[in-house]
Order: sequence, then C-alpha cells, then structure tokens
Amino acid sequence: MSRLRIIDNLKILKEVDKVAIEASLVCDCGNEYFYVLHTGKQTKGFFRPWLVKNNKQISVMCKCKDCGKKIIVCDTTIDGLKPLHIEKPSYAELAIKGKNIFKIILYYNYQEEDYMTDRFYDCFIHAIDEDGKKRILYEGY
Repeated sequence: MSRLRIIDNLKILKEVDKVAIEASLVCDCGNEYFYVLHTGKQTKGFFRPWLVKNNKQISVMCKCKDCGKKIIVCDTTIDGLKPLHIEKPSYAELAIKGKNIFKIILYYNYQEEDYMTDRFYDCFIHAIDEDGKKRILYEGY
C-alpha cells in the first residue's frame, strides 16, 4: 500500500484510531511558514472556508517562505477516493486581510484500510497567520 504523498513534510500532532491524523506542515529546511497557492475560488470566509472548489476541483500548494520549496497538500485531481482527471487552472496566491504567510495544519480522515495514504475521504486545511489568528482554508472532498 502506498503512503501519504507528503508524509515526510508532516509533523504528526495527533492520531485517532488509525482513521484520522492532525499534522502541521514542515518544509525540508525546517521552516513551518508558507505562502499558499490554489486553483480554487477565494471566498470571504464568513460562513465557509476561504477556499472552495472551482470546476469541481481544487489544488492547494504551499510554498516555503524561506527556501521556496513547493508542497502540494491537497489536489482533487490525484488525491482522495474519487480523483478527478481534468486540467487544472493556474495557481493564485491566497491573501487574507493583507496576510499571505501562514502555518498550515492539516486534518485527514480515512477508512481504516487506507490509513495514511492519499486515499483519504476528508481533508481539512487550517492556517495560522503570523499574528496567531486561526482560519479555515479548506474543508471537504
């Protein structure tokens, strides 16, 4: 069985009964703050996440603020139980109220037989800006 594509860039914060993980994203250089690039639509985030699917798909890429390494944390064209095979639009940079650098917290829910693989059924992406304000970037699959 394959493992989660970005497992080497995760610091596991919590595991729940081989069906869920909570982890923070960490670059190979040790940095934990990233720019966020996405192919979805950016909302105002009042009653829903700041990012939603565009054309039934979304890809969220984090770019290290120190070394520039890019890590795709969620891509519905290749990840999940039912990946879509469609062309991705170009990436846009996420900015929320003048903030564009975030610490990323990821949550994945699994069927037990697919634990820690790219075959998750839920992905939640939360971000904490440099002032400590937590925001929900993306929820769903």
